[in-house]
Amino acid sequence: GDSPPFAQSAEQNGDCPLCPGGSRIGSKRERDILRPLLSSTIAVDLFNPSQRVALRSAVLELRRGTAERKPMSERLAASTLGLTVTAAQRAAALDRIMRTKGITDPFVPLREPPLNYPKLRRHLHPRYNFTPLPGFPIEPW
Repeated sequence: GDSPPFAQSAEQNGDCPLCPGGSRIGSKRERDILRPLLSSTIAVDLFNPSQRVALRSAVLELRRGTAERKPMSERLAASTLGLTVTAAQRAAALDRIMRTKGITDPFVPLREPPLNYPKLRRHLHPRYNFTPLPGFPIEPW
């Protein structure tokens, strides 16, 4: 069911994947008692957005101003957030591009490499055929 392949094979053989030499752990009842103690499920987010994505809304909020506070210059907004002026400019440029394209999420799925991408050309070969992995269907645009 939910256990990884090595745990399934260990369950079938009665071997402990954590024990050297595949030692046996007692009866099925003992394995059932020990399984929750020896296993855990964790989720790890390895994605760190770029600085311009992470601070885009903060830069724009300071640049726009509010009823209580007048709009800030790029330089002042950058120093308030502890950024370089270039980082604040890139965050504002990202927002302009997003508004031009009419999108709200800075990340868009790529279904294939761009045609003008000079390094990755394999997808242009006549024999190339893309088939997504099971569980990852191609969503319509």
